Amino acid sequence: MKTPSIQHGQAISEQQLLPADAHIALKAMIKTTENLVEFSNREAQALAKNDVLNFAIMQDEKTVLTERYVGLSQEFRTRLNEFRSADPGLLDRLEKLQIELGENAKHNNAIIDRMQKKSEKKAKNALLEAQEIGQNHKIDFLNEALTPLNDEQTAGV
Repeated sequence: MKTPSIQHGQAISEQQLLPADAHIALKAMIKTTENLVEFSNREAQALAKNDVLNFAIMQDEKTVLTERYVGLSQEFRTRLNEFRSADPGLLDRLEKLQIELGENAKHNNAIIDRMQKKSEKKAKNALLEAQEIGQNHKIDFLNEALTPLNDEQTAGV
């Protein structure tokens, strides 16, 4: 959410998401990245449990977190020169978190891809099986529907 403010450590315009102070802005970027890493860990747990319902519910939260992260990251890149002189420990922390986030995303995407392929294979096999049953076990619906009528007519005669 974009919030204009002139307080110390806050964003100073609607276009600026990160605080004006580079040190505080770096901490905000770290916090947002930590939130995404934590989310990706919860997402991995849902995937590992094959909890598709919980995974689906989580996607709205994921959208909010990633949109915020993208906005902050874009601003961070435009202000990169300001951050070059920031605390090296904080910069290292952010870099490690971004690497962890990338690894988690790659891992989760691989699981999702496997699940999707497995689901597609099951659907294809079910369709082929239904088609085979239809070809090998023909049902004459017209005759079966008329047989009870014919029986009633001949019984009444």
